[in-house]
Amino acid sequence: RSLGLAITQTGPPAIPFMTFDADEGAFQRSRVFCSEACRRGVFLHPIHNWFLSAAHKEADIDEALAVTEVAFGIVKEQFGD
Repeated sequence: RSLGLAITQTGPPAIPFMTFDADEGAFQRSRVFCSEACRRGVFLHPIHNWFLSAAHKEADIDEALAVTEVAFGIVKEQFGD
């Protein structure tokens, strides 16, 4: 929200799926977002549900949140919306 990017989250809580509304089904922003997260060690799929696990520790979640914040920023820089 802090970057003003409109997203939609669907799917059950244990296997969420996120899309950028501005992609209109083309997944360009999703591909950049997931690629940038992957480059930083957080593996997310741009066109499929993500899988959470009870094995994820609090530190894992904190790292994923920090990495996705960076990835959201890169999407904002590249696409501006």
